[in-house]
Amino acid sequence: FEIHSVAQHMHLLGRSGRTWVERADGSNQCLLQLDDWDFGWQESYQLTESLIVNPGDKLHLRCEWDNSAEAQPVIDGEQAPPIDVVWGEGTRDEMCLGVYYITAVN
Repeated sequence: FEIHSVAQHMHLLGRSGRTWVERADGSNQCLLQLDDWDFGWQESYQLTESLIVNPGDKLHLRCEWDNSAEAQPVIDGEQAPPIDVVWGEGTRDEMCLGVYYITAVN
């Protein structure tokens, strides 16, 4: 298949993320790297050139979070206390999603 654009999705505790292709020969090709995640970056990034993913290649996605007291969101003017975080769709839940616009290669 061919990848044309990439997006990554986390919530408020997200800190960094990366998606890349590991080629069958062991080499890596970065598609998207976000070193300082911001919740407002919920957009798709168009690749300068589309990328072919071949049989034997692997697509990877990595997310990192920070659940320390200092990283908690401010709600109604007060910094929220840390809570146990689970996978979920709520803003105080977390997730790690990679979104790819792909087409088949004939």
